[in-house]
Amino acid sequence: MTGRRPPRVALATCAQMPHLDPDLANPPQALAWNIDKHYLAGLDSAGLVVVPTSWLPPGEIDPEGMLAQLTRWRGRWVVKPTVSLAGLDTGAYDLGEAAERRRLVEHVRRLQRNGRATML
Repeated sequence: MTGRRPPRVALATCAQMPHLDPDLANPPQALAWNIDKHYLAGLDSAGLVVVPTSWLPPGEIDPEGMLAQLTRWRGRWVVKPTVSLAGLDTGAYDLGEAAERRRLVEHVRRLQRNGRATML
């Protein structure tokens, strides 16, 4: 989902945009290519520099195990669904704080319960 719309609906809307807005910054083909952020893994494989990312398919998370792992990490981490729009369902967490680590895990759980692949 992109916000509240399935990706196919959002892409269909974008396909209409060149007719509605000739100054559209990104053509529909570019949006179709990058609506799912898994494309970043392809860029990484091709040798381009990307932010290190962990990919969590829906249902493949052990929340307690994840929480234990997070105690070893530090810094600010971003959690978001792999398919999203305009920062919807995106959160940033300071892993130096126990409460923030718990919020991060709950954020991932919520996305996963809704069948959404997640990236960290």
